[in-house]
Amino acid sequence: MTGRTRSGILRTLAYSFFWLLQLPWLHFWQRRAMRVPPRNQWFLLIKTPHQRTPTQPCSRTASAVRRPPNAHLMAEAADLPLGRALDAGCGHGADALWLAAQGWQVTAVDFSAAALAHGRSMAEAAGSDIAERIDWIESDLATWTAEPEYYDLVVCLYVHVAGSVEDMVRRMASGVAPGGTLFLVGHRPIDPGTGAATAAADQVQVSVEGAVAALDSEVWELVVAEERPRAAARTGVDAVIRARRRT
Repeated sequence: MTGRTRSGILRTLAYSFFWLLQLPWLHFWQRRAMRVPPRNQWFLLIKTPHQRTPTQPCSRTASAVRRPPNAHLMAEAADLPLGRALDAGCGHGADALWLAAQGWQVTAVDFSAAALAHGRSMAEAAGSDIAERIDWIESDLATWTAEPEYYDLVVCLYVHVAGSVEDMVRRMASGVAPGGTLFLVGHRPIDPGTGAATAAADQVQVSVEGAVAALDSEVWELVVAEERPRAAARTGVDAVIRARRRT
C-alpha cells in the first residue's frame, strides 16, 4: 500500500467519523450520558473535599456530603404543596437541602455549629438557588420554640428527646399552620422482628403511641402513623407519623 493510498483511506475515515457525529440518534445518546441528576438527587452534584484533592484522606465530616435525604420524607412530602418548612434537628442538612431543592423555603435548626457550617457549605456548593432558600439557626430544640402556626411543614427526624415525647410533639405541632403538615420519624429501640436492641436502645425518640397521644384528634388528621422497616437489614423499624392540621 502506497503512502498516498494510506493517506486517502485515513482521510475517508476521518470524514466518515465527522458525519457520524452529526447523526441525531448519536446526539441523543450523548445527551443521555451527560444527563444531570434530577433535583431530588442534588447531593450527587457536589464534590467532596476528598474528590477535590485525591491525595488527601476524606474527613469524617465529608462522609456526610453525599448522604441522601431521608427516604420516608421524600416519599411523604413529595406531593405536598410548597411553602415554609422547618427542619428541626437538621444535623448536616441533607433533608433541608432536599426540601430547598424542591422549592420549599426552609428554616434549619440544630444545636451543632459544626453541623450547620457543613450544611451551609453544602448548600452553597449546590447553587445559589438552593442556598438562598435556607436559613440556618443554631439552637437547642429543648428550649427553642417555633413561631406559632407559621410553617406549612414541620419536619423532626431521629431527634433525641430530652424530656417527654408528648411534650416534644406538641411543641413541634404548635409551629404548623392550619392545613399544614407535621412529619416525625423516630428509630425504635427494639427490633420487633428479632427482639434485639437497636442503635437507638439508649435514646428516647418519637414513637407512634407518643405522637398519637399528643395530637388532638379534633385538630389533627393522622395521615400516617405506623412503624416501617428500615432500609438497612437487621436495624429494626422507624416510627413514621404524618399528620395534617385541620384548623
